[in-house]
Amino acid sequence: GTKQKMRTVFSQAQLCALKDRFQKQKYLSLQQMQELSSILNLSYKQVKTWFQNQRMKCKRWQ
Repeated sequence: GTKQKMRTVFSQAQLCALKDRFQKQKYLSLQQMQELSSILNLSYKQVKTWFQNQRMKCKRWQ
């Protein structure tokens, strides 16, 4: 069968930090994402995907 990735469950602290950063800055550079991912103990791809999804949610609400 096809292997599917497990859904990432973010901790409350991680979510707060991500949301806080997103309010200040909708788009992060590669370096900024890497820094944030290491601070939050997440992979770069997890942070990148979260920001992409959050931007899409914002567009949907508008």
